[in-house]
Amino acid sequence: MARDFSRIQIPQVLRFLSRIKILQDGCWEWTATLDTEGYGLFKAQGSQYAHRFSYQFFRNEMIPQDKEIDHLCRNRKCVNPNHLEIVTHRENCQRGILGETTRQRKLSRNCCSKGHPYNSETTYRTKEGWRVCRICKQEGQRQWRARTPNWRLVKNKRKFLALPIEERRKLLAEQASNPDVIAYYENIIEKEEVK
Repeated sequence: MARDFSRIQIPQVLRFLSRIKILQDGCWEWTATLDTEGYGLFKAQGSQYAHRFSYQFFRNEMIPQDKEIDHLCRNRKCVNPNHLEIVTHRENCQRGILGETTRQRKLSRNCCSKGHPYNSETTYRTKEGWRVCRICKQEGQRQWRARTPNWRLVKNKRKFLALPIEERRKLLAEQASNPDVIAYYENIIEKEEVK
């Protein structure tokens, strides 16, 4: 909810400033009421988080509804506007203590969820940097192929469409057992014949 800070009176700002303690690391630590998570609460035009008030008042910048304030100093009591940044919820979680804990926990694992060891033979990394177990990946592909009887047609759709129409029909007759797949590819072939 957007707040109109033009109506903030000097006594409210002085009351806000009287509730901070400036630390050596530059944090403005909130000394008044805290919520259960350790964030400061301040009453000015209704109750709100002290760090949000600080950011909006001192930076004269509204916080979009789909964004959050991240404490760059990792001190939840800090209300220094220079230690605060507008970010998405996802980015805030990834940067936060919980995100770092999760990241460290995953990196400390020496095997996948099925118990296969992470080593150079059984593991590869995606371009995003995630570790993937080759054994689990291959097992997942085997299961998919078992569930998808016409997997060669589905997997090689580009190659299939590059073939001449007569060869497509021949391949379709040899490999397809599912009537829905046959109808799908026959429809594609008919559309191309019309062109």
